[in-house]
Amino acid sequence: MWLKGDRVKTITEPYITGIVVEDLGNKVVIEDDHSETDDCRLEFHKSDLEVFKGGQYHPVEDNTWKEIIGY
Repeated sequence: MWLKGDRVKTITEPYITGIVVEDLGNKVVIEDDHSETDDCRLEFHKSDLEVFKGGQYHPVEDNTWKEIIGY
């Protein structure tokens, strides 16, 4: 399970970064750090994101990042 407040970024350019605000199972909703509109919420598949823990971004495929950072 992802926690609200986890920082994430997309794995492909252009990179989109933000904070998780809602966990929808295999997707999450984030608040885009650099939104150019009032609607800053975006929905992504978890497999399209990396999570920021321990000072760096980690891929989230199969939740292997949890083993790396002890989360």
